[in-house]
Amino acid sequence: MAKHQSPVQPTAGPPFAAAVKADPARFLAKAFADPLSGAFSERFAIHAGRAGEPVSGPEAARAHLERLASPGGSCAFYVHLPFCRGRCLFCGFAGRSPDGGAGAAYCEAAASEIEFMAGAVGQRGPVRAVYFGGGTPSSMAPADLARLLSAVRSCLPLANDCEITLEGAVHDFTPDAASAFLDAGFNRFSIGIQRPSTPPCGGAWAA
Repeated sequence: MAKHQSPVQPTAGPPFAAAVKADPARFLAKAFADPLSGAFSERFAIHAGRAGEPVSGPEAARAHLERLASPGGSCAFYVHLPFCRGRCLFCGFAGRSPDGGAGAAYCEAAASEIEFMAGAVGQRGPVRAVYFGGGTPSSMAPADLARLLSAVRSCLPLANDCEITLEGAVHDFTPDAASAFLDAGFNRFSIGIQRPSTPPCGGAWAA
């Protein structure tokens, strides 16, 4: 989640699991390198499907909705927000800045999709956990996150003790932003750090 723009382009190749098996050393950080610029020599393309393969198109989405519609017990709900202020060298996921209206437009579209899926998810019983991940969701405008969480709360059968998590970077949690996240309804924060020590005077956090 560091604000480090990598010049390294993603590497295309075989499915991720096969690539790891063929040459595991490629995926290990260099112990004596600058962790933000030299830990990895390349960025790897990693997709959300099994073994790192791309997820298929409409047929896969339809099958997923049909599984959601099957009666069952409690479940969890994940909201993906592919926005960051910068790109870490080790990150192989798609992402962009939320500025210029991109974050707001995405949240509106995601809210519409949640409304579309609400009937299917509602048949599975209470939602025990909601996770806003990415990306770095905390880099987005609190108002956009509140809009999206409002859709989640109004459309899904959340349990009374539902855990609602916002993933983020420590430097995004200013007092005003943290208060806005809490007011929106988030009750848990997952904060990633890369260096747990306080930087020297004049330094910058690496989280």
